[in-house]
Amino acid sequence: GGGGGGGRGGGGACGSGLPPEEWRGADVLEDEPLDQDEEREMRLENAAIRAELEQQVELARRAEASMLEVSSLSHMFASKIEQQSHQVETLFTDAESTSENLTLGNRYIDSAAKHSRDFRLLVLTFLLVASLSLIFLDWYYP
Repeated sequence: GGGGGGGRGGGGACGSGLPPEEWRGADVLEDEPLDQDEEREMRLENAAIRAELEQQVELARRAEASMLEVSSLSHMFASKIEQQSHQVETLFTDAESTSENLTLGNRYIDSAAKHSRDFRLLVLTFLLVASLSLIFLDWYYP
């Protein structure tokens, strides 16, 4: 077996099957100082990433504000519905009461109409009897 150190060769540590302790120093490159072009490119990339993240944060804030507004409107809507629910109950109770009062009023009107007919019949009968009595008295006492 002559393959003592061959496992750390060109295939890389991830593909070599070696535990992390063994490949830690072998394939990790040391940070090298960047030249001006690389540094400028890194700064531009960082600025682009930062701008994108700030834009996403702003979008998240807008979404949060919109959600808070929707929540507030939903709460207001629920309270208005609750108020209107009480008003609708009151209207329903008033409508039932009005219906009962109309029924009772119709009974009173029917009763008054009946009493009116009875009274007219009584007056007519009285006048007829009185007229006949006067005619009879006029005939009897010439």
